[in-house]
Amino acid sequence: MSPFREYAQLFTLPILATVVYFLLYYSFILIHLKVKQAAKLKAQQKIVEGAPAELYSHARNAPGVAGDLNFIRADRTVLNMLEQMPAFLCSLWLFSLFVSPLWGGLLGFAYIFGRIFYYPLYYRVRLLSLLVTYPNYAIVWVLLGGTALSLLGGAG
Repeated sequence: MSPFREYAQLFTLPILATVVYFLLYYSFILIHLKVKQAAKLKAQQKIVEGAPAELYSHARNAPGVAGDLNFIRADRTVLNMLEQMPAFLCSLWLFSLFVSPLWGGLLGFAYIFGRIFYYPLYYRVRLLSLLVTYPNYAIVWVLLGGTALSLLGGAG
């Protein structure tokens, strides 16, 4: 039995938040792949029969996704999550270890709740996608700030 098993119950919420975050991330990757494949098929269908092959060679070889808004939305969702992953997970675990696993887990789930809405709101209502992004930034700063205050307050 792992020596860390006894701590698992204490850190149940941060552990679950981490697992759910990765499940959401990989779900968005699957959506990304599905949308990319659909964009490729759409680009290939635009090839006109009988036209010189050199006119359409880019559509056969290139991903064919450059102007596809659904692909851009899926791509930005995955890449934004990947860009934010280190800051979120590090701040979540620092806060959970040094301040409160309960509040760390709750803030982690609040962050994930916002992430869920990033994909459906991107390009549909741009202002609403910002209402997802900025609160998520705020959660990361609360996690980091709370950790710093706790460590600085405990140093004296």
